[in-house]
Amino acid sequence: MNQAPNTIAPIPVLPPFPAQDLPQANWQHIANAFDTLATETANIPNFAPAQQLDIIATHLGHMTTVLNHLVVLVGNLSTAVTEANSLSPIRLHNASASTTARLRYPNNAPIAQLPQTKADAIELSGASAAAASALLGLAALPPNSTALERRRQFLDHIGVFI
Repeated sequence: MNQAPNTIAPIPVLPPFPAQDLPQANWQHIANAFDTLATETANIPNFAPAQQLDIIATHLGHMTTVLNHLVVLVGNLSTAVTEANSLSPIRLHNASASTTARLRYPNNAPIAQLPQTKADAIELSGASAAAASALLGLAALPPNSTALERRRQFLDHIGVFI
């Protein structure tokens, strides 16, 4: 559009509406809406931005702590899965071995100090089973554990089931 500078564009004229087509104001409805607005506005908490930031920072700190714990748990789970996977071939061999066959142990185990056959492992005393479990790095059982519980901990770990 080419208009001369400093000229005002004409305002478009809307066609007239008949009076009967215009909605009539419901003043009671409008008054009720303003009352509701005033009531609801009073319910909005009046926190200063600094307080809100402190609250958000506190929640973020808690979330960070929880996430750090989750990272540790996932790491522990990953270690446990890796260990279980490395023991699977040993457990399969020992589970299917005859009572006179040599047992297999993890690579870092002091094999000379552990039972050599399935029969030897099944006949372990409670104290000997606890010592063998300790050599494999298993957690110590409570002092009041029975000989069967100590033997079962060791045997289950290496895949010998009784």
